[in-house]
Amino acid sequence: MDTSIAGEFSYFDLSKKVIRKLKSLIITWKVRAQSRKHLAEMDSRLLKDIGLTEADRSQEIVKPFWKR
Repeated sequence: MDTSIAGEFSYFDLSKKVIRKLKSLIITWKVRAQSRKHLAEMDSRLLKDIGLTEADRSQEIVKPFWKR
């Protein structure tokens, strides 16, 4: 078993990277969920302003938060 300090730091660095990645992923999912919620609440005029149709909105808001 490698008990060197270098070995410990590599595990620590890996853990930090994984935690950073997970945090980024969770933030992305939260932003997607909020964006779809706001999109669902928009009226026809606002949809037209951003160049979307009712069909575009319907297609987007049914997607789960983890899907692009």
